[in-house]
Amino acid sequence: MHIKGEGIKEESHTKDTVWHVAERGTGKAEFSREIELPENVKIEQIKAQVENGVLTIVAPKDSTPKPSKVRNVNITSKL
Repeated sequence: MHIKGEGIKEESHTKDTVWHVAERGTGKAEFSREIELPENVKIEQIKAQVENGVLTIVAPKDSTPKPSKVRNVNITSKL
């Protein structure tokens, strides 16, 4: 999934602010992110919403188990 947007850059923090993640831009309030989704996401049901400057994306997963892509390979050795 590719997310791209722009907006007003707001910086309001105090000396006591603790950051877990902080990003710095080039002065513009533009952003672009790519997020790899699991194979079992129901793409047609993805919803996104912005509220109070927070982007929330809900991507429901299909509960039907998919066949495993794990394969067993026999290894032979000639020593």
